Amino acid sequence: QNMTNGAELGFLLDPTVEQLLRAIVSRVDVHFFIEGIFVAVIGYLLFQKSYKPTRSDKEELSSQEVDEICAEWQPEPLVSSDVASGTVARKEKVVNSQTRGKVTIDGKEAINFGSFDFLGLLGEDLIQDECEKSIRKYGVGACGPRGFYGTIDVHLELEKDLAAFMGTEAGIIYSYDIATASSVIPAFLKRGDLVVCDEAVNFAIQTGLELSKAFVKEFRHNDAADLERILRVVADADARKPPRILNRRFIVVEGLYQNTGLIAPLPQVFELAAKYRFRVMVEESMSLGTLGDTGRGCCEHFRLPTTTPAIICATMSASLGSVGGFCVSDAPVAAHQRLSSAGYCFSAALPPFHATAAICALKILRTETDRVATLRRNALELHRLLLAALAPDPAP
Repeated sequence: QNMTNGAELGFLLDPTVEQLLRAIVSRVDVHFFIEGIFVAVIGYLLFQKSYKPTRSDKEELSSQEVDEICAEWQPEPLVSSDVASGTVARKEKVVNSQTRGKVTIDGKEAINFGSFDFLGLLGEDLIQDECEKSIRKYGVGACGPRGFYGTIDVHLELEKDLAAFMGTEAGIIYSYDIATASSVIPAFLKRGDLVVCDEAVNFAIQTGLELSKAFVKEFRHNDAADLERILRVVADADARKPPRILNRRFIVVEGLYQNTGLIAPLPQVFELAAKYRFRVMVEESMSLGTLGDTGRGCCEHFRLPTTTPAIICATMSASLGSVGGFCVSDAPVAAHQRLSSAGYCFSAALPPFHATAAICALKILRTETDRVATLRRNALELHRLLLAALAPDPAP
C-alpha cells in the first residue's frame, strides 16, 4: 500500500511522458472527442480569411435596368388578400337623434341601452342652453394645449368643481377620456416600479400600464385573497433581499368594472394597501354618478374618504354627459401631471362648451340627488325583469 501511494505521488510530482499518455488514454470518452471536434472547428474558423468580392465579381446594372426594376416593383399590400377576403362586411347604424333615453337609428326609434348616459343628462335643456352661450363666447375649440395658450376660465372652474364634488384638494381635466388613465399612470410609474392590478381592468388602464414599462402583476378578478397572496410574496421577497433602490408600488382597480359590472371590494383593497405599503389608484368612470347616495362613486358607496386612494380618475363621457376625463387627488399629484402627463401636455385643451356641459352636470348632481336613486331603482327593476324573462318555464 505504501509503495502504491509512493508511485502515485511520484507520478503527480514528476510524471513521465509514458505515464501522461497512459493517463490521458484511460480518461478518453465521448466528451473528449466532441470537445476535440469543437476545438478543431473553432480553430479552422479563426484562421479563415474573410471573403471580399472583387470588382470583377460585381455585375454592374445600367441606369435603364435600374429604372425598369424600380418600375416593376410593387409594394406588399398593408392588408393581404386573404385577410381582406375574410373581413365581414358590416353596415353602420346611423343615429338620427337621441334624447332622454330614446334613440332614433336609421329612422326607427328605440330605447337606448347602448349609451353611458346613466342619468339622462344628454338632452338636458339647461346644459344645452349653457353650451350654446359658451360657444358664442369662446367658439367651439381651444386650439391649443393647456400649458401654452389653451387654458380658459371654464377649465379652471371645472377643475375646482370636480375637486370640491369628489372631496379632494385639486383636480385636473383631460381632453379625451381614454387618454386620462393611460396618461396618468405613466406620469407616476416607470421601469422598475411595481403595479398589482385586477385582471379585468379596462383598456385605458391596460394601455397606461404598458406605456409605463412598470412590472405588472395581475390578481384574480375581485379576489381580495389573491391580491393579498401576491402582496405577501412581494413582502417576503423584500424580507429575504431588501431592494437597493426604493420603487413606487401601486394597486390599480376600478370602482365599478366596465368589463364585468362588478363593484370592487375597496375596503379590503385599502386595508391591504395600508398593510403592505402600496398606493391605490381607483378608476371611477362607471361608478361616478351610479354608486353612492349622491353619485360620488365607489368610495362614497362604501362610506370611505376619497382621500384614501392616491389617485382617482374617471371619464366625463358617461354620467356627466360631456367629453373628456379628469383626475382628482392632493395638490402636488395634480400639479405633477401638468408637466409630466402626455395627454395633458401635448393635446389641445378640452373645448370650452364641453367644460361648460360638465360644470352644469355637476350642478344638477348636487341639487337633484334623486336622479341617482331613480337610476338605482330602475337598474334593480330591469335586473328583476331580465331574470324573470330568462328563467325556465315551470314544468306542466
